[in-house]
Formats: sequence, structure tokens, C-alpha cells
Amino acid sequence: MSTKFPHTQATRNAPTGAYRILGLLCLLCVVVIAGCIDNRKSNRSAITRPLNRSEKARIQRAMLRRAPSPRFRLNALLRAGRTPSVLVYGLDISPYPIQRGKKVTLTYYLKALRRFRSRWGIFLHLQASSGRAGIVKNLDHHPVGGLYHTQRWRKNQIFKSTYSFVMPKDFPGKQAYFYTGFWKGNQRMVIPNTVSNDGRNRMLLAKAAVSGAGLEAPLYIAYRIDSPIKIDGKLDDHAWKHIPSTGRFRTYNNRKARFRTEAKIAWDKTHLYVSYDLDDNDIYSKYKKRDDPLFKQENVEFFIDANRNRKDYIELQVSPAGVIFDSFFQRYRYPRPWGDLSYNSGMEVGVHLRGTLNKRDDRDKGWSVEFRLPFSKLGPARHLPPKDGDEWLINMFRLERSRYTGAQDHAWSPVTLGRGGDYHQISRYGTLRFSTKVAGGHAHAKKAHQHKAPPTPRMNVIKKKPVRPKALLAPKHLRVKQPSVVKKRTVILPLRPPVLRFKHRTGVLRFQQKGAVPKPPKTYKCPPKKRGTKGVEIKNKAMVPTPHRLAPKQPSSTPLPRSVPVPPSVPKKVLLKAIKKPSPTTKKTTSKPTSRP
Repeated sequence: MSTKFPHTQATRNAPTGAYRILGLLCLLCVVVIAGCIDNRKSNRSAITRPLNRSEKARIQRAMLRRAPSPRFRLNALLRAGRTPSVLVYGLDISPYPIQRGKKVTLTYYLKALRRFRSRWGIFLHLQASSGRAGIVKNLDHHPVGGLYHTQRWRKNQIFKSTYSFVMPKDFPGKQAYFYTGFWKGNQRMVIPNTVSNDGRNRMLLAKAAVSGAGLEAPLYIAYRIDSPIKIDGKLDDHAWKHIPSTGRFRTYNNRKARFRTEAKIAWDKTHLYVSYDLDDNDIYSKYKKRDDPLFKQENVEFFIDANRNRKDYIELQVSPAGVIFDSFFQRYRYPRPWGDLSYNSGMEVGVHLRGTLNKRDDRDKGWSVEFRLPFSKLGPARHLPPKDGDEWLINMFRLERSRYTGAQDHAWSPVTLGRGGDYHQISRYGTLRFSTKVAGGHAHAKKAHQHKAPPTPRMNVIKKKPVRPKALLAPKHLRVKQPSVVKKRTVILPLRPPVLRFKHRTGVLRFQQKGAVPKPPKTYKCPPKKRGTKGVEIKNKAMVPTPHRLAPKQPSSTPLPRSVPVPPSVPKKVLLKAIKKPSPTTKKTTSKPTSRP
């Protein structure tokens, strides 16, 4: 074999090395291309790979030579430890004021005061109120779209960075609060006290106006009841029938809910009554001890801020199994994690199930709950018990955990905060107004029990003329006789006779009928009633009778006139010839005498 084909092995091994080299080059190109693609899931992460030309040019365009003058000025000096690190000049917002549902671009201006060995990110929180309230949107990111993170900063370099987002359509309130700072892990840069902050190294970057129709907080009027309600969860007490409902709840982010959830509130001198009515196809809750984390399964929640200071509030929860959770918070989510669990609200609870509890293989219909709260445990408040017109801040929620339709949270006043909603956002609570009017009223209650006779039909009702009292009538010898009403006789006139018209060129008289129904004359008289008379004397010169030959026979009492109106421009000789000798085109017509009108 080798002697016959000495070149065979060489020819086989020669292209193999070239293919290997080509494969390595292709693999290297794929790695380089993959490194240039931004595979980040969000803008929060920084780009640490080498930058290409376009990215370097973008960073170069962000550099500034002079200190800017933004709309919202801060000039805040932030320190990482003890050394000054970043100078924040301020912020520009475009467009301003911010419009709900529209794109918003934030441009902030920074100055690096030193070089960084580690990466610090920028946190930016959008809120509907100042302080430590819930965050509507988390806008954390790195400068210049993640290209210019802190490890690439140059000392004493001034630059700008933009960040865009869409303002939520259901953003609550008329002002937006932007809180910002720098973070790394669990650390934050220290913010000086000269800048407005919340005490947690979050400085108020801007307080911007928001335009457009926003989400308004609801109002509920609670009416007073005279007799206490029986707490059994069935909602069949007579007092609940006259108390208005809150209407159907929506989801926490203001969407249409799958199941119906409604609530009612009433009060008397000593207690506050609350009821929930819910539709549910899978009733589920396995907690049995008081103050268990009922919010992890199905329950209803009731938040109260009686003194309206937006700081301390009460949280109450009830599960389908009748388990109670009550806690008191001194401020926003404090003490952590679930508030002061030693607080006892003293509420009485009743639950009624329209199905089975914790039986996941069947279909349920729903459940209802009602509870009674003593006013002495709901303080601090302005008046206890409340007076007419007093207002509290409240909110009501329902947590649904169905195995068929999945989890969904309902709210009376949607909170629209965060990905899962923040139910401790007091700025989104609705208003509970107390009224001393009795629910339904006494008159309304009497009418409900009173039997009403069916109304008489309209056909049988006979309206009688009002009788004038005799005392107001004048004596008979002084009364004036009213003239008797004379009925007028209507006369039907015959058809309007044809009008004689003369054409000058042809010298022919033609008779044209103008309308079938004549116009009634202004004045007319009826002839004397004699046998054989059929005519009517008409005082209208415009109506000219027909000539003797072509017109129908008229009665002798009303002879036809011989005179015919002639235009002044027509010669009399031509006219006489036309009357004596009519043209051959005209036909003789004979008609029967007209009937008597």
C-alpha cells in the first residue's frame, strides 16, 4: 500500500490542521461577539466587560466641562466612610410636570471626588408621600446605562446620567417624591444633615408635580344603629339590610378582581361593627393559634388610623377558621417584623362558611365574617366614641389563595405600590366618616313593614270637575247669561276651475289646470237654500271660470261671465278669432255638471 500510494497519509493529515485552526478562530469570534452583547436582565447591574467604540462615545458625550445649574438643586456632599466621595448637583425632569401614564426622563448631575476600588450603585425610590412611606417604584441603576460604574470614574470629573421610566397611570397623589443615594451590599453613603433626608441615608432628590387624573381615595359613611348586632357571621341581622355596601373590591393594583368582595360598617355608642361577604371556590386556612401569620394564607384584613396622624395604626386580621391576628404599629412597619403582638383589640368574631374548610378537592361558594370592636381599644383618637362628622383613615383587604385560580389580593383602596403591594401605605388609606343618622331611619323602617295597597289602574280613575261652593255663587237675578255658542257650518268648495292662458306667438288659447284643490277664499257666502241651485258665490277675482264651450255646465243661478281677462299687448282681433275658431289641436270636452257641494 505504501509503495503504491506514498502520498496518501500526507494528503489526509494536511487539511486536518487547517480545519482545527479555522475552528479555533470561529470559536474565538463567537466568544468576542457574546462578550459585546448586553445580557443583563435589568439596568440595575453594571457592565464590566471591555467597552466598544459606540459605548465609549456614549460615555464621552456624558462628560461636562462646567458645573451645571439644574432645576432641582442640591449640592449635597456624600461620604463613603470618612472621605468625601460624590457631589450631587441636582436633577432635571422632562417633561415637567410629570404626566401619568407617560414616559419620564430624569437627568442628574454628579462629580466624582475620588477613585473607587469597588462598585457602588445608585438607588432611586419613587414615592407618593414624604418620609418612610411605601415605595411606588424602585428605580435602582448604575450611571450611563451601567457603562460608567464607579470603578471607571476619574477624579474631579463632572458628568450627567439619564434614566427613563413610565409613570404609573394609577399613581396616587398630586406630587412625586424622589429619594436617592448610593449603596453597596448593606451599606449606604452617608448623607449630611444639611440636605433633607429620612434618617436612613436617603436624601430627597426632588419633589415634582404630577398632572392628570389620579386614583382618589374612597369615602365610606358609617351610620349608627340603635340595637346591637348578633355576631355569628351569617349577615342575616335586620340592621345589615339598611347599611350601604362598599361595593366590589378591586385588586391591590387597581385591576378587576376575579371574586366578589364587599364590606359594611356600622357603629353604636360602644362598638364598631364590620362585616365582609366573599365569594370563594376554595376556602383554605390551616392556622389555628392567635397572632399566627394569617397573611400567608386566606384572610381578611382591617387597618385603622383613628387619629389621622399617618404614623401609628392598628392591623386586624381574621381567617376562615375564625383565628384572630391583631397588632399595633408605632410607625411604618415598626416594631418589626409584625408590630406589637401584645396588643389586644378585644374584638368578637363570627365566621360562616358556604362550603368546606381545607378540603381542596371540592368547589366552595364563599364565606362571610363579622366582628365587633370596642371603641375603648381603638385609640388614640380625637373622640371615643366618635361624634357626628369625625373621620378616620382605614383600609380593607382580602387575600385569596385558591388552588384553581391562583393567588390574588383585593383591596378597598388600591395601594399600587411595589410588585406585591404594600398594605401599610397609609397615604393610600380611605376615609371612614361617622354619621349619627340611624341606618335606614325610623320612617324608612316603618314603611318597610307597612302593607301597601296596589294602585288603582289609570283607566278606572274618573276625574270629577271641582264643584264651586254655593256661598260664592251670585243670586239668580244678578247672574249674567252667557251667549250660546253658534256652530259654524263648513262648506266644501269644488275643484279650482282651469285658468285661461293665451300664447301670443301661436295665437291659441289653452286651458291649464293649476292644482286639484283650490285655495279657500278670504270671504265667502253660502247661497240661499233653493232646490236646483248648485253654485257658490265667490269673492275672489283671481278665480276665473272656464269658457262656455270647454267648461262644465253651470247652474242658471250662477251664469258664466262673457268677459275674459286679456293681456294688454294682445290685439283684440286676434283674440276674437281665436275664440270663434279654435285651433284643430284643441278637443271638445263634455263633462257632467258638478255635484252639489
